[in-house]
Amino acid sequence: MAFEEIEELLPLITTIVNRSMDESVMPLCLKSATITPLLKRYWLDKEDMKNYRLIYNRPFISKLIENVVARRIEELLEHNDLNDIYQSAYRRGHSTETALLKMHCHIAEALGEGSKTALIMLDLLPPSL
Repeated sequence: MAFEEIEELLPLITTIVNRSMDESVMPLCLKSATITPLLKRYWLDKEDMKNYRLIYNRPFISKLIENVVARRIEELLEHNDLNDIYQSAYRRGHSTETALLKMHCHIAEALGEGSKTALIMLDLLPPSL
């Protein structure tokens, strides 16, 4: 797409995103997706649905609106210091690695002090399709 075409579309895209944000509504036409099943590994049984992962192709503007909302929520939480100090998910500069390092440090510190230590981990899965 040429730069001139992008310049022509930008005001329209901006209007759609801003209106969606102002009205707190995702336009119905942007809520649809094309779903393509993709075999996880070529050697897996093609008849078993568990061997597929679903690829969701959504309209570009819906992804853009989603990113704007996520960024605004992230900024709101950071600006108002609303994140828990141990929150790692959905935070810039934090990851599963930082969460594991924090947990390792806490356990090592507790063991170093002679405290009894237990770790309970939950992996909450969504219901099966």
